[in-house]
Amino acid sequence: MFFCDFEIYFLNEARCGVNTTAKFLQLLKRIILIAQNNGLIFIDPFANYRIHIANGDWGYLTQENIKRH
Repeated sequence: MFFCDFEIYFLNEARCGVNTTAKFLQLLKRIILIAQNNGLIFIDPFANYRIHIANGDWGYLTQENIKRH
């Protein structure tokens, strides 16, 4: 439940994008994994939680874009 609320906070209150929120959750998951490997916690709170990353098509720069900058 914490991770769902944490994700909602980043999306709504902090107004982060979907992929930015996913990156923050991945960093938190890494910290949790390190704590678990060091014996500080014994269960994985991320066990039933999936982090969703949106695919984006950013395209390529055109010659016109390159000349403009």
